[in-house]
Amino acid sequence: MKLSHVRLLVKDYLSCLEFYRDVMELEVSWGDEETNYISFKTGGSQIGLFPRSDMATAVGEAHKPVNAEHQPSQCLIMAVDDVDAIYALLKSKGVRCINTPHDMNNWGVRCFHLYDPDGNLIEVNKEMAV
Repeated sequence: MKLSHVRLLVKDYLSCLEFYRDVMELEVSWGDEETNYISFKTGGSQIGLFPRSDMATAVGEAHKPVNAEHQPSQCLIMAVDDVDAIYALLKSKGVRCINTPHDMNNWGVRCFHLYDPDGNLIEVNKEMAV
């Protein structure tokens, strides 16, 4: 088996679509506003967006309540060539980041973090030279 993509099950499909397409500038590989599913190219894998309620219906769990707010249960890791440049670009687009670029020596990366409009945690990082 190999991981083909990550599918984020989102509450606000259109806001998340616009965020990943227009703010993060990821290339669309399939879908749009009308399809209720969209995939973005991210190098060797993909990120898919799908409404949380549609997935609940598909797996027979539409009767369950949407989860309460809590600490993040997943994190998308986006590798980049220049963490500081991407941070500046996102800030210029009005994105509120959780923290500023910083070295995580024990992780071996320089990174910063932000949330997408649906509350999914994103880490933007670059491996540090060993």
